[in-house]
This record gives sequence, structure tokens and C-alpha cells, in this order.
Amino acid sequence: MKSIWESRKPATIVKYCSTLRKFFEFCKIKNINIVVPFDSLTIAQYLEHIKLTTSAISAVSNALVSIKWLHGFMPGLNASNDPANDRFLSKIVESCSRNMTKMKQRKEPLSPEMIKAFIESVPKNASLTQLRDCLIPVLSFSLLLCHDEASHLYCNHFFREVQGLKILIPSSKTDSFRQGKFVFLSKKNRSGFDLISKYLQKSNLDFGQNHFFFGPIEFNKSNRRYEVSNRRLSYDVYNKIFKNAVSKLGLKPKNFGTHSARSGGASCLAPHISQYDLMLSGRWSDPRSIGSYVETPVQRRFEINEILDINP
Repeated sequence: MKSIWESRKPATIVKYCSTLRKFFEFCKIKNINIVVPFDSLTIAQYLEHIKLTTSAISAVSNALVSIKWLHGFMPGLNASNDPANDRFLSKIVESCSRNMTKMKQRKEPLSPEMIKAFIESVPKNASLTQLRDCLIPVLSFSLLLCHDEASHLYCNHFFREVQGLKILIPSSKTDSFRQGKFVFLSKKNRSGFDLISKYLQKSNLDFGQNHFFFGPIEFNKSNRRYEVSNRRLSYDVYNKIFKNAVSKLGLKPKNFGTHSARSGGASCLAPHISQYDLMLSGRWSDPRSIGSYVETPVQRRFEINEILDINP
């Protein structure tokens, strides 16, 4: 059982268990016996219930996946005799996806000009919060980081090299082997280095410490100063930092998200480096992933079309 349990990440297991609790509550209300494996009609009844009571597109598919995971603990069940694999259940999921699909608004990428504006907006006597809130989008843009990667950075993941900083990315969804991957910040990116130095000085942190590099900033009553708490920075705070940064530039916060920095950095690099170098920089294992991040300017699209040259 332990081997099956450890076949998924802890966060995934928590999500499955949360979804299954809702399923069990539904069974109690409907006076359905909670016996594993559940018959396909009971599962179908629950999927239809979710379809009618939620607006989340992924809720139905997540429920079915969670029930399949639960059935995986039953010896003897396989793809052919598992009730959760009945074809008509997949049709319910497809129906939900088709009828509930909404047009997604792709978030705009950050531009180099915006990053420079963030840096220039930092006052000389900046507070610890101001330095952190500027460094997060700047570093995320420069290193193509997403929240999951930036929030797991520790001070001891930074290594000084002759040409700059070598930084270990300990947690990455794109790292299929979970061995960690390195990113590199050149000294020639002076503004980024200056921000890091000021941030370390203000926070009393240093490379090599077993302390989160980014974390919630809290007031320490004993020494009467603000400090970086040794806790992971939540997604909500990370997202708010990006929204506040772009709103100060007079832009609409809703047009930007936490992946805007990663997308902006990738879009800036794409015209100047090979696909291999871009995949290496962004830690992508599949070239198709690049299309989700790289934004080609309208002017470049016209230039590409001009290559056809159909004029007589």
C-alpha cells in the first residue's frame, strides 16, 4: 500500500483525498453505501451532480481521476474490470468540458522595458518589502522562473561563480527526474546583482544559509525590525506582488499573471538564441511547451509574411 501511496506527490494526494471526501459526503446524503470499488452508476450520478453544482471545468475530471486512484488500492482491479473505466463515464467528462469550456484570456508577458521600470521605481532608501517585491519579478524574468520554482529557493541554493551566480532550482514541474536544475545569472546583468545585494543586506540573509530566499516579511518585536520569515511564499502573495507591480505602471493587473515574467523572458530570448538554448534556459523537456510561453510580436508576424513575396 505504501508503494501505491508514494506513487503520487504529497500535494497530489492531498488533492485526491479532498475530492474523495466530497464524494463520500455525497454518498451519505444519497444513502449510498461506501464500498470500494464503487459501481459505475454511482460514479456517474456523482459526476452529474458535480456538473450541475459547480462552474469549475476541471471538477468533473478531477473527481473521476480521484476515484480511479482510490480503486488503484484494490488488488485484482485493472483497466478492464475497474468500474471507473467505463466508457460512458468518460463521455460525461467530455460533455462537461464541451459545455463548460470558457475562452481563456492569455496573460500578457512582461517586457524588458517594464522590468527596467520596476527597477527604476525602487527608492534609494527602499524598505525590505519594496526590495523583495521588485526582485521577485526581475529575477523571475531573468531566470524564467514560475512561482513553484521561485518560492522554493533557499539561500544555500545560490553559488558564487567567477562570471556570476549559479542557482539551483530544487522544485520544478519540468524536471521529470526531480534532480534539480541550475540557472545562471551573469554579472553583466548589473541591476539584478545590485538588487540582490541590497536585499541580502537589508534582510540580514546571506548565501549558504538554510533559509528561504523569498518569504513573508514580518515584524520582529524583539529587535524591532522587519525580517524575511523562514516560510515559503504563498501563491496569493506572489501573484499580488506581480499585480501591484504592473498596476504602478498604469497597466491593467488582470492582463498579467504569475507566468508573465517567465513568458516575457522566454519571448525576449527566443529571437536571439537556438531552440535548444531556449529549452535549456527555461528547463523545458518538450519543444511544444515553448509555444505556451513565447509571444511573437505583431511586427515580426508581418515580417515573416513578407518573406513569401508574392508580388509579380
